[in-house]
Amino acid sequence: MLKKAFQSFQAAVKLDPEYDLAYVFLGKAFKLLGDSDAAIASFKKALELNDKLGEALYILGLTYLDKGEKKEALNTFSLYKQKYYDSLPGNLKQRLDALIRSCREKP
Repeated sequence: MLKKAFQSFQAAVKLDPEYDLAYVFLGKAFKLLGDSDAAIASFKKALELNDKLGEALYILGLTYLDKGEKKEALNTFSLYKQKYYDSLPGNLKQRLDALIRSCREKP
């Protein structure tokens, strides 16, 4: 099922290379399939097309963190916090703050 969804998202971006949400979904599919580099590229493309895609920015940070790229994750989460923190419910603010703290921790 994931492969079929993945193929659909690939087809969507081929049909409309400006379809920002298709890149978000493609990034999620790449992440689930374990291809972090392709996921990062997809999230970056989505954000290049539409810098108001908070979900893409957040998942980009998670993907960097999964790869162990704490500096990139910290930069991404910090930008997300700057843009969206005031609109987040309390539990998500706590989660974001915890992610930022984890990025600052030394290995």
